[in-house]
Order: sequence, then C-alpha cells, then structure tokens
Amino acid sequence: MPYRPGIALRGKRRRRAKRMYKDLDDYIDQTFTPEQQEGMREAIAYLQKRQLFIGGQRSRVSIRNALNNNKTREFIKQHLAFSGWELVFEMGEGWFGVLPKDDAVAAKSMTALDTFIILVLANTYEQRFASADVDGQANAITSFNAFHDDLTFQSAQCGMADIKTSSLLATLEKLRQSNVIDLKAMDEQAQDRAMTIHPFIRRLAGIDAMKKLSEYVARVQNPDKVTVPLAIQDEEEIILDEVENGSEDVVNPSLNFDGESEVEDPEAALPDLEAADPAPTPAVIEKPRTTPFGRPSFLTRNNS
Repeated sequence: MPYRPGIALRGKRRRRAKRMYKDLDDYIDQTFTPEQQEGMREAIAYLQKRQLFIGGQRSRVSIRNALNNNKTREFIKQHLAFSGWELVFEMGEGWFGVLPKDDAVAAKSMTALDTFIILVLANTYEQRFASADVDGQANAITSFNAFHDDLTFQSAQCGMADIKTSSLLATLEKLRQSNVIDLKAMDEQAQDRAMTIHPFIRRLAGIDAMKKLSEYVARVQNPDKVTVPLAIQDEEEIILDEVENGSEDVVNPSLNFDGESEVEDPEAALPDLEAADPAPTPAVIEKPRTTPFGRPSFLTRNNS
C-alpha cells in the first residue's frame, strides 16, 4: 500500500487527542475529590442553562460549595471561558452569573418591548438601592404594582402606548426563570405580588443602558435641546411604532428567552390593572425618528 501523508497525520492527531484527554482526566482525578467533581459538573450545567445562581438556595449545596471554593471556581471559570462564557460574581452579594464572551455564544432573539422592560427594571433597582429598600444580599424589594407604576410612568414619558399586562407578565416570567427577578404568588389581601430584583440586573443592563433610557426620555421631552451623534442615529435606528408593538427583534446574547412561558393565563394571576383608574394621558409629543434602543447590547459591564 502506498504511503499517504494525510492518513499518517490524522493518526498522529488522534493519538495526541487521546493522550490530551487522558492527561485531563488524570489532572481532574488527582486535583479534585469526587464530591468536588460532582459539584463542578452541576455548577457548569446550571450556569449554562440558567445563567445566574443565587447563593442562598439551600437545595443547591454542591453548586454553592463549588463556586465558593477558589480552586474549583477557577476550573469552572476556565471551562466556561472555553465555551464562550465569562463568569462574573459578587461574593458579598452571594450571586454568580455568566455573560457571553466576545459574542461567541449564539445570540438569542429578544423584542424591543422586552428591552424596554429590562431597562426600566434596572432603573427601578437603582432607585430602590438608593433608598435602602434592599435586603442583606443587595436584592431590591418592590412589588408588581409598584413596578407597573414605574413602567407606566416611563412609557408615558416616552410617548409609548400602554403596555398590556399580559405582555409584561410574559417578560417577567422569562426573567424569573433566568433568576434575574423573583415574583411571588398573589397576596389576595393586598391584591399585589411581592417582587425582588436581583443585583445581577446591573450587569445585565449596565450603566450605558440606563443612560440610554434617561437620554431617550430627555430627547422626547426636549427634542430641540438634545442632540444625537449621527453615528448613533445611523447605527441604532428603530421606528418608535416597532417598540410599541414589540415587533422588532433585536439581538441579545445575554438572556435565554427560548421556549414558551410557564404561565398559562398570566392575567388570571393579577388584578385587572387596566380596569383601574387610568393613568393621565400624556401630552401629545412628536415622535422622534430614533430611539436609544436600536440594537441594545446587555453585555456592557459596570466597571465602576
């Protein structure tokens, strides 16, 4: 049989790969105990699926131990980095999350309405944090009705149409599944639902995202006084009607918005907020040509 360099090269690569895998297995077995290995596997799988782990979860002791230990956390960090994720955490606040690294993870689709709700959530978190309405792990304490009021105010400031309760609940349910917020069951006496916003929202939205929200409101209120660089207008153009209808898909690699919401009838779980006294109709303001949401990236990191 004639000599074929290609076949010989492939054979060498296979042998090298087998040796590398064997060396990695030996390294793991020699460095970590079986309990640590199990915790690392669970932590990697959990973070890749949920993207956020809250340290206070009593049923996830092995994951918490793996993330709190410097040696096992470093291995988890390197594994996630190879898969395209960056591990971010705050030990004092007790949370660990992952964000896409250099857009290496396949992007998820997210509507502009979802974008707006997340920006208002981040703004609400900062307000609650400033007023000390937080618990020992820096989670902002609020309620669905209070957040609904914040959202109604911000949408009125922007000249947007009222956001349907069902659409709001669908987005909040997706965020709850990703552990970004915690939304409790209905309190029949208070006719409200307790709501907790986790500090991870700051990494998710970032400082620039909240600036975009405030700058957009200022632009609507004072269109003659606020200028937008042409580069931003060209790059981040979205028609306001698309934001109102939630029809414009924008790229958000940070959140997992796959699958249907677990809420079968979201409106049945809440009082009929739309039947209550309506919010004052905002003054008719000429809609601007652009919004700040264009193609928002929630990968902006809070480096302050």
